[in-house]
Amino acid sequence: PSEIPSFYPSLEPTTSPSGTPSQLPLDELSTDFRGDMVSYGVMFNMNVINGITLRTLGLHIASTHNEYVEIYMKSGRYQGYEHNPEAWELLFASSVKAMGYMKKTNLPRESFKQTKMCPGEAIGIYITLKESILWHSNIPVDVSNQDIILDLSRGAIISGYGFDEGNTVFKRRTWNGIMYYDKHASCSPTISPS
Repeated sequence: PSEIPSFYPSLEPTTSPSGTPSQLPLDELSTDFRGDMVSYGVMFNMNVINGITLRTLGLHIASTHNEYVEIYMKSGRYQGYEHNPEAWELLFASSVKAMGYMKKTNLPRESFKQTKMCPGEAIGIYITLKESILWHSNIPVDVSNQDIILDLSRGAIISGYGFDEGNTVFKRRTWNGIMYYDKHASCSPTISPS
């Protein structure tokens, strides 16, 4: 393929369709990738302003190897549910090729459970890895756009993998990453209240 796009049609167009369906670009909301510390996991809340469907996440992982990632979501805020796996719904569980410091590691859309969220909903998010390699920032900052408010100033990091009672929860930490989503007009949430 050419580095510079052509303004003319190809002299040799393909005769067979692509094996991979094309995907429309997604809306996104990104935090900074400041990343001054790593942890096993992070929990934070998001408030939905306009109806969206969460398609996938981009993470800031301190590794360039294959890493196992789990993403959970719950209706309502995460506080009080840090060690309660029954309150959470699994959205993603797979190994991904991590891209390293200051680079986004996008989780594959086809493996991520697409989740519709309605205006006015508060949602808890939990991202956990089997190693302490998930970058976060110690400066608590909220991030928002016209569709979502990421309530990161009340976020927390988790000192171990999963929901283990022995994991310590450290408050006022900011997740580093990107949410990829589509906007939609009609709304019925796909996660059940807990």
